[in-house]
Amino acid sequence: TTLAQQVPEPARSALLRRVDALRSHDRDRVLDLVAQAWFGRRVLRCRYESAARRWSKRDLEVYFVEVGRRNHEPYVLAVDRAAPGKVLVFKFARMREVSVTHETYEIPPDFDPDAVIGDAFGVILGESVRVTVRLRRGVAMAFREVAGEALVSLAEEPDGSALAVVRGTLDSHGRALELVPWLLGWGDAVEVLEPAAVREDLVGTLRRAAAQYEG
Repeated sequence: TTLAQQVPEPARSALLRRVDALRSHDRDRVLDLVAQAWFGRRVLRCRYESAARRWSKRDLEVYFVEVGRRNHEPYVLAVDRAAPGKVLVFKFARMREVSVTHETYEIPPDFDPDAVIGDAFGVILGESVRVTVRLRRGVAMAFREVAGEALVSLAEEPDGSALAVVRGTLDSHGRALELVPWLLGWGDAVEVLEPAAVREDLVGTLRRAAAQYEG
């Protein structure tokens, strides 16, 4: 609000309206509670919806707050007391009935969020994967800009096409859940060459999508 007051009109009024809207947003309250838990080293309690749409009670020791590299959604790196010893990722938007308990915890002094996140394309943590793609002519510059830190290498060919390698991580089922939708977003400007599992995942997704429009 203080910053907004310094902005000249008419931008000031629009910005202040936006600030007021954020204050009443449920996610803003979750952010406040997560911050209280994190800074005070107090366990965060919530009901959490998994990717499979199942709800469960979670008591989380929040180690770090991260903003997704692609979708800009807030997440926490935390240890679930029901499964101690492993840092997991939890999305703010899937938290309900959030509260801060009086139970405390300590963050290990050697905890390094960058080491935990590693090669993650977004926030899914798991085994690293390198994906080689062929870029259609004229796409290389845009691909380089959008891929950002996920880009391992990019070599342009004499005909204007290019070969690129991007890095990401696989989920617990061995799927590149964050890379695949992003690669599909490039349409026919990008062809995945390897690994075979990622290529087959894209082919299967495209076939199912095409089938919806047939007949």
